[in-house]
Amino acid sequence: MAALVPCGAISTDTGFDAIALNYTAPTGWLGRNVKLFTTGEDVAIQEGGLEGQFKWHGLSVQGEYYVGQAEGKTSRVRLYSYGYYGQAGFFILPCKLDVAARYSLVDYDRNVGNDSVSIVSAVSNYYFRRNSLKVTFDYSRTHRQRPLPGEPLNDQSFIIQAQLFP
Repeated sequence: MAALVPCGAISTDTGFDAIALNYTAPTGWLGRNVKLFTTGEDVAIQEGGLEGQFKWHGLSVQGEYYVGQAEGKTSRVRLYSYGYYGQAGFFILPCKLDVAARYSLVDYDRNVGNDSVSIVSAVSNYYFRRNSLKVTFDYSRTHRQRPLPGEPLNDQSFIIQAQLFP
């Protein structure tokens, strides 16, 4: 792959803040809906996903789709969730400046309408010395169709981050 990218290991897929999501956390698809199940019951969980990535001469495109299902052994409650994201990026100045855009969506419970969360993001990276020294500018807008108590309906964030590796 390095032969296709003249800048070495530089790629736009590292520009977005990647936080590993835990489905049992209060913001995960199962944790957010744990109240549907009887306290203490066993819950059978199945998850699956598909992801892909393509890079060519400064262009990068990637995406992912996941699906999750949980069924309570006692209550027989069935929870279905899915989510996806698509992202595209391009080096405007080869080896120096890249930009990328991303759209993501999570539907926490397909049995309930209007409970999804979508995020639109734009990011720009300027590389002073490949990945050893770079600055990232990241803007994201989050829309929650049905926010949890204390969460806003819409949220915006702007992050400026510097990375230095010897």
